[in-house]
Amino acid sequence: MSSPKSNIMMTVEKAKEIAKFLKSNDIESINLMGGEFFCNPDWFEIYSALISSVKYARLVTNGDWVNNMKVKTQLMTLVSLFNKQIYFCISKDKWHTNKNVDAAKAFLEDIGAIVKVATEDQTTDQSIVPVGRANGKYISGLYDMMGCYCQNPKNKYSFLIDEKGNIFKCSFGVLCYAHVDEYLEGGFRQKFKETNSKFYSVFISSCQSCYNFISSQKPEFIVDYD
Repeated sequence: MSSPKSNIMMTVEKAKEIAKFLKSNDIESINLMGGEFFCNPDWFEIYSALISSVKYARLVTNGDWVNNMKVKTQLMTLVSLFNKQIYFCISKDKWHTNKNVDAAKAFLEDIGAIVKVATEDQTTDQSIVPVGRANGKYISGLYDMMGCYCQNPKNKYSFLIDEKGNIFKCSFGVLCYAHVDEYLEGGFRQKFKETNSKFYSVFISSCQSCYNFISSQKPEFIVDYD
């Protein structure tokens, strides 16, 4: 929805473009995250476009909208439209105040939404991925020393699309190698395979070592999209 690196927000037009990309390339599930959703004034139209293009969508929030009646009304509409396609994950960790977690959970359950509150072991330095903010210093703990996010089977085929439609190899925002504009009629599967195959012969011991490998490559290895 918005970039951790800037104040740029996703537009409705871009969301519709990404939705077309998702549908044309048979992508079935998405995580909607990267900034609290209601900070974008067009969030409802954006979410509606994206969710309608997939089978399942996971919406991440800290619940700080719970006293905003407009947002709550829009959430009621969203849940009524996409009840079987979405579920909410409420953050409860040391990076948030957590003061609205219980109230947000209760509201979402009351309107018939599927909702989960992240457990303590899911919200540690080792488990949290700094979405779109990989620049060396943000890769810490497990991922710095010995963990590889993409080696987890459930993350193996994941990638990041930012608010501008840029496509990155992983959720850390590492290796921008394509843009949704290029695959609105399909064909992304082959690009995905080609990009990942570049890493097959490279020993990657952690996300930090992967970041170091990419950073050391020739400029043409990384695509710079506006």
